[in-house]
Amino acid sequence: MKTCPLCSCDSEAVEICDSCGFSFDEEQIRDRDKDRIRALFAKIVKSGKWIEAVRLKKRINEIQTEKHGPSSTNSDRGGWSERKTADLLDESNSVTSPDIRLAEALEIYPELLHYSAKGKARNRLEEIKNGHMSPSSHFRSEKELQIFLNNNWDKTPFNEEWELQKTWMLDGRYKTRDIGEIDLLARHRKERRWLVIELKLDQNSDETIGQILRYMGWVKVNLAAVDNSKVEGVIISRTVDDRIKYAMKCTQDITLKLYQYLNDKLVFKNLSGLELDLDTLSTEQLEQLLEKLKNRVQTVAS
Repeated sequence: MKTCPLCSCDSEAVEICDSCGFSFDEEQIRDRDKDRIRALFAKIVKSGKWIEAVRLKKRINEIQTEKHGPSSTNSDRGGWSERKTADLLDESNSVTSPDIRLAEALEIYPELLHYSAKGKARNRLEEIKNGHMSPSSHFRSEKELQIFLNNNWDKTPFNEEWELQKTWMLDGRYKTRDIGEIDLLARHRKERRWLVIELKLDQNSDETIGQILRYMGWVKVNLAAVDNSKVEGVIISRTVDDRIKYAMKCTQDITLKLYQYLNDKLVFKNLSGLELDLDTLSTEQLEQLLEKLKNRVQTVAS
C-alpha cells in the first residue's frame, strides 16, 4: 500500500496510483496514463468541490515541473508549463492558470476557503489584489505584506525609480534555486542597480542582515555581474530592535524602512539615528521606553 504524493490516495498498485495514474517509479504523470488523472479531475469538478479541484491543478503543475524543470516561454522547447498542465487535464490554459493562482492564494488568504463558489472566491481575491482588504486582515503575515506590495507596486514610492521584477508566483517571490527565494527583487529604471527587498512583519533581528546579504550576493554573481551593476538591499518592517540597528552600522548598502498602514495607504519612513515613531513600537518596547523615561525624569529631578 502506497500513499500517492499527487492525490493522497492509498494505492494497492506497485507501479502507478489506482486513482490518478501517478507513476511511483518515474515520479510523474506519464502521457499514457493521463486518462486516469482526467477521470479523477472530472469527478472532482462534477462534485462541485472547487477547492479540491484547483489544488489538484496546482499539485500536478508542481510535480510535473519538479520532474521536467520549468519550460521557456515556448513550451514546445521542453520543460513543463501551466499550459501543459491544462493539456494534461484537457482544458484551456485560460482556465488552468487562474485556478493555479487561486490555489496559491488559498494558502495566503484562508478567508477564501469559506466561499462556496469559485467565482466568488476569485472576485474576493481580485479585491485583495487591488488593496481592498478588511481591517482585520491587514498584514497578519509577511505573505500578506508581500502580495500587497507585489500587486500595488505602482502605488508605492519605490515605483518611480525601481521596476519590480515580476514572476509567475502570486506573491512575487523571486526563486534563486541555490539559496531560496527573495521576497521581492527590483531593478533601477535608469541606472545599473539592483534592489533586494526583505520583508519582516514584526520581529526583526540582526539575523535578517545575514539573510539579505546572502540574497544580495546571489544577485551580484548571477544578475549584476553581466554589466557590473550595483546591488543594494532594503529591509521593510513594522518594528525594529537594537540588534539590527547596530548591525546596519557596518552595512552601507542596506537600508531599513518602517511601514505603517494608514487610511488604506502604505506609508514608509526611513530609520534614522534619533527619530522615533511610537506607532512602530510594540507594546513591550513602549513599556520599556516609558520605564526609561521615568528613570530619566527622576534622575534629572534629583
